[in-house]
Amino acid sequence: MELLYFLAGIVVAVAAVLALKHLRLAKEALETTKTEIKTRFKRDALILSAQQNEVFADKIIPLQAEWATAVKTATGREPISWELKNFDFNEGSFADPNAIAAWRANAAFKDNTRLVIRVLNQMEAFAAYFITGAADEEQAFPNIAKAFCDFVRQFSPYLTLLRKRAGNESGHFPNLVALYQLWSDRAKRMNLESQAKAMGPPPSGIPPLSP
Repeated sequence: MELLYFLAGIVVAVAAVLALKHLRLAKEALETTKTEIKTRFKRDALILSAQQNEVFADKIIPLQAEWATAVKTATGREPISWELKNFDFNEGSFADPNAIAAWRANAAFKDNTRLVIRVLNQMEAFAAYFITGAADEEQAFPNIAKAFCDFVRQFSPYLTLLRKRAGNESGHFPNLVALYQLWSDRAKRMNLESQAKAMGPPPSGIPPLSP
């Protein structure tokens, strides 16, 4: 009987060791799967980012150029990149509301509305890939951000009107606005950091300011 108990104990111990080994292998397999998924997701995001870079170059830039040519032909000047005070994209967002009113009263503003809506729809679809995380926005930022933000400011007199007519709190083009805020903030921060680096550290002989 004692021998049976002894043998049974050995069987239980071996089973426990095997169970622990299987658990460890299952955990390792799970971690490997997670790593593979993250790697695949990152790779896919980079591929989508590159594809959207091509969309920006092949579709959005030509449409903006067509609009800019129409504006210059009608007014004799290049489109204005309007200064914005915030990211609300409402009538209070403009630094010079009188200039905005004058531009909206210009026939060239109304005549090109359909073309602008086409560009904005393309830009909204473009921005959605990055705001949802499907495409890697950090990879696209160095090549696209400056032009994207400049286009948004140029189209802002149209954009505010279209969002106002949306009839809901978020307004039309939420992804476009979100990406503009993200990239505009980052560009401004990087510019300030670059300026501070160019200035160098303060002279050692200057005493600290008294509290």
